[in-house]
Amino acid sequence: MRFPRKLLATIVLAATTAGFAATPAFAAGSAYLSENRYLAYDAAVGSPQYCIQRSIYLASGNYSWRIFVDRIDEWGSRTIYLRADTYIWTTCIQVIGKFSREVAKYEETTWVRGSAKNEASVTATNYLGSTDSASRVYNWGSELLPL
Repeated sequence: MRFPRKLLATIVLAATTAGFAATPAFAAGSAYLSENRYLAYDAAVGSPQYCIQRSIYLASGNYSWRIFVDRIDEWGSRTIYLRADTYIWTTCIQVIGKFSREVAKYEETTWVRGSAKNEASVTATNYLGSTDSASRVYNWGSELLPL
């Protein structure tokens, strides 16, 4: 039985893509977990929490672990030693209160959990600004940088 070349190429491409989709990311260098999302400077307390997650293999070593909004505004960081393992890496952001003039107080938390149930986290709070122009799409998340 002969398969048309286009059909065969499509099947091979689909099988290859499916194999890559299940493969975890490996951190040989810097690793990022981020997403673009609209965040309002005056968001209400109780607004939905946004979370992103991925599986990642990390080599053992010291890392600088940072929380950011737009990668130019570091909200918090820590230096951490992580052993070689596959981790589930999660980062969430939510409104937890208000600063003066109804400016939303955001909290961003990131954590990793390894196969041996070893877990670590970083948490920071901040605000986006105090005017309407601060309400926009931001790239928020966390990064692990090998030291």
